[in-house]
Amino acid sequence: MNDSDKSDLLDDEHAIYEVVDENGVRRELVRTYTFDHNQVNYVVLFDRNDTDADGFIMRMELDNEELVLSPIEDLDEWEAVEKIYEEISAKN
Repeated sequence: MNDSDKSDLLDDEHAIYEVVDENGVRRELVRTYTFDHNQVNYVVLFDRNDTDADGFIMRMELDNEELVLSPIEDLDEWEAVEKIYEEISAKN
């Protein structure tokens, strides 16, 4: 996969992901924002079928040629990313 293909995969705004949450419930999540912080890509996702549900912020990483979403487990990282998201939200 070349750099252009990686960029296209990471920048595909409004992509839809089907995930299974911690309770085993299958959800369709819509990518609404992406941003970088400290050379890490992040994605903001909202449930496509539940407009009242809270959103998710996750790390986006490439494993070989596959996009992998992973939770943010470090508290300092979470606080920095949350602050960036709040700034993005305030502009929209």
